Amino acid sequence: TGDLVVSAIGGSNCAIVTCTVRTVYDKVGTNHAVQTTIASRPTFVANVINSSWCMTFAGAHSLVTAGNYTRNQPYAMVAVANRTGDFTIQNEIINVGDAAFNGGFFLWADANNTLQMYAGSVFNSTAANTTFHAIQGVFNGASSIAATDGSESTGDAGAQNISSYVLTLGNSPSAQPLRGGICEAGFVAGTISSGNRTSLNSNMHGAYGAW
Repeated sequence: TGDLVVSAIGGSNCAIVTCTVRTVYDKVGTNHAVQTTIASRPTFVANVINSSWCMTFAGAHSLVTAGNYTRNQPYAMVAVANRTGDFTIQNEIINVGDAAFNGGFFLWADANNTLQMYAGSVFNSTAANTTFHAIQGVFNGASSIAATDGSESTGDAGAQNISSYVLTLGNSPSAQPLRGGICEAGFVAGTISSGNRTSLNSNMHGAYGAW
């Protein structure tokens, strides 16, 4: 079928040995997120949400696209992710920006139980530590939307556009590494309607069973 057989990669059983993630494939194009250095790759871990496999980032891992993205607001980022440590420092989930903090950033904030969107202004919302969440961030200036497990808030994330920046998972060009998991992630070159946000939340939760 072409689907990944997670229990046997390269002849190894990843439930027994440590497997790392080299590539996260772009499902609508060819701008895949890659990490060629084994020590800098997230690990691939079984039974993270029920019986599902997820990537685990341990503070110095990242996956980075080879090509750049350019997009004016609105744009959006989505993920199923959690944070398991470093609760009072910033932990990047998805970053499409540079080391000077231009672009768009979707991250765990430098405060407990707090998600953050940043595109020139800080927009915080609530999400409990350690628990996995289905999260969506629509970057649209003062009308930005943060959605966590179907609960939404509106605020000002700033008006920065994405101007030829790579996409980084689990880290950033300014070194804000994630300590936690990412089970899925996406970048949307546009907004996500209210109805589609509801459907996406249901789909992200339904993919892993009850959680």
